[in-house]
Amino acid sequence: MKKVNEELAVLFKGTYSQPPSSGPKPEAGKKIWMLSCGQSIITCAKVIEGASTAAKMIGWEPTVFDTKSNPDQAASAVRQAIAAGADGIFIMALDCDLFKQPLEEAKRAGLMVMAAESYDCSQNHANQPSLFDGEVTYPAGNYAHFIYEIGADQATWVISKLEGEGEVINFGDEEIAAVKRYQEGFEHGMEACGGCTVHEVPFKFADIGTNIQQKTEQALLKYPNAEALQVPTEAAITGGVLTAMQSAGRTEMFLTGYEGLSAATMDEVREGEGRKSGIGVALEWEGFAGVDGLNRLFHGEKPVSSGIGAQLFDGENNAGTSGPWQVPIEFRPVYEKSWGLG
Repeated sequence: MKKVNEELAVLFKGTYSQPPSSGPKPEAGKKIWMLSCGQSIITCAKVIEGASTAAKMIGWEPTVFDTKSNPDQAASAVRQAIAAGADGIFIMALDCDLFKQPLEEAKRAGLMVMAAESYDCSQNHANQPSLFDGEVTYPAGNYAHFIYEIGADQATWVISKLEGEGEVINFGDEEIAAVKRYQEGFEHGMEACGGCTVHEVPFKFADIGTNIQQKTEQALLKYPNAEALQVPTEAAITGGVLTAMQSAGRTEMFLTGYEGLSAATMDEVREGEGRKSGIGVALEWEGFAGVDGLNRLFHGEKPVSSGIGAQLFDGENNAGTSGPWQVPIEFRPVYEKSWGLG
């Protein structure tokens, strides 16, 4: 447990660094289509909101398309962007495999494609070409490395709370490669807990709502001795998991998976007596990094590391006293200066 607690101290400190301080001056008037994995999912919406804000700041024309996590909608969006004469596309949490052919068409049409929280075709298949021109990267590396570490970080918190022994319900997404990678990180991290048993519960992002509430209710009945529950996104917690726990009278469980995206969810963490936690990830910053990456691509440069790290929080650490979780670095002024705006 000593090693776990030492790791925990590092995670509470966080791994953020400064965003890029210099870069090419943006050319106004670029038409950018922004493909969201689902505007009803707060994680997706926050990144797209940041990207739209950044694009407007530098005089670009953003068009937001809500794919509702539907590959057919993603394919349609890419083709509409091509037909509309777009200069570039920013993709949030949509893997290349889901709409490979339209992305090939975009490449032939000369559009620049920048992605965040998404797996390129070459990442999923060694013999496939890359169809993303760039992706948001982090001090930990690309998103595959970053999300794996976040999963492992969540496990460290759970092990500490269980003091090395107990049962854990682990919700794992079945579809998105990046979330599967997160689960791999969590499961690997839990291997350090010799006295822990992890019960896997598969779900899809489309389950968020009534279906995931029912899945949670069933899991709580099936594993009555579970002391902790892990989910890969705050949207699942607010979209049914927490309601099921409250209905079952199981709010004493340790719950991890928050992203600190709203005052309401952070109030739950603050009032949870140290029983709820999450990883603070700067989603709006990811949107800014996506636009910065596109700007560099338009100038024939490669995107650079965003500086976005991770910071663990719970009711006793990094939760603040009100409002959503706060990013530990003021990133906007740095981008503004980099783009020649301030």
